[in-house]
Amino acid sequence: MRKLLFYLLLSLGNIFVFSQSYECGMIGLSENSLQRSIPFNLLDEVEVSEQYILVKTHIVRENDSSGGVTIAAVNNAYSDAIEILSSNNSEINLIVDPEVNYIDNSEYLYISSQDQLHELLDIDDDYFRIDVYFVTYYYRGNGAAQDYGASDILIASYATDNTSTLAHEIGHCFGLYHTFHGTSTENDGDEDQCAELVLRTNCNDCGDYLCDTPADPKILQEHVNLDCNLIIPMDVDGNGQEYEPDPMNLMSYSRLTCRVYISPQQISVMQFIIQGSGIAMTEAQLGFANRPQDEPDTNYTQSTLDIINLDHSEFTIDDLWSGTET
Repeated sequence: MRKLLFYLLLSLGNIFVFSQSYECGMIGLSENSLQRSIPFNLLDEVEVSEQYILVKTHIVRENDSSGGVTIAAVNNAYSDAIEILSSNNSEINLIVDPEVNYIDNSEYLYISSQDQLHELLDIDDDYFRIDVYFVTYYYRGNGAAQDYGASDILIASYATDNTSTLAHEIGHCFGLYHTFHGTSTENDGDEDQCAELVLRTNCNDCGDYLCDTPADPKILQEHVNLDCNLIIPMDVDGNGQEYEPDPMNLMSYSRLTCRVYISPQQISVMQFIIQGSGIAMTEAQLGFANRPQDEPDTNYTQSTLDIINLDHSEFTIDDLWSGTET
């Protein structure tokens, strides 16, 4: 069953949903896909507060338990995502369950169809956490978020060390469009999308609907050098002005190692979705304890602001939540 993380937002009204392709391959919209209800004109009023998000790791291996992405690679992917969230003062903390779920099924090592992907993401998923599935290969790119407003993420093995893919997909889970949304038309279910102007005079109505992210005609990795500067002239907008996109923005298709910036309004969107969804954990629910940084844990559980390790003697997934899936 595909899970919808943000079902509590259904009462908030008419919003947008999306899919994607190329570097990250959004799976596509289910008929039950939750739409966003984000007050774009009120984002400055969203209070940014500390949030803790439980993350579960799923590693696909061969039938005989061989192969699969290494724990070191998984650690690297989480560390990069944590660093990006922390350096932008998002106050979004990833709490990684140190107990890995191994899926010993060779059929899912190489994802070559959407049917395969849907089947994989139905395995041991949960409404109240982010589930990250690591596979060897994904035919549509580096990774994918199941939906905008859902909490399953797929990451290919070759994307665990490219700095930004996991954080990019987390951004989608928490409501963020690509920066080029609308300006470069996406087949994502948003029938109102339109091109944003360089002057941003239509920023609340077009593009990614945010006014602090420059209009983006869909810059790609080859448009950006190792210093994260644009090296190819951009197209012009409807007014004849040349686009000046931000090659550092996390939600662009820029060079992967350059995508480290999350704008204040993007953070507000993520916080709004988290605060309205019920996914955020309290310290009491998690049962974690702060430990001095000079006492490292062998596990890779961290938050964006401190080294935080789960108190394994007190914490179980079943203790946190009860209820039925819908």
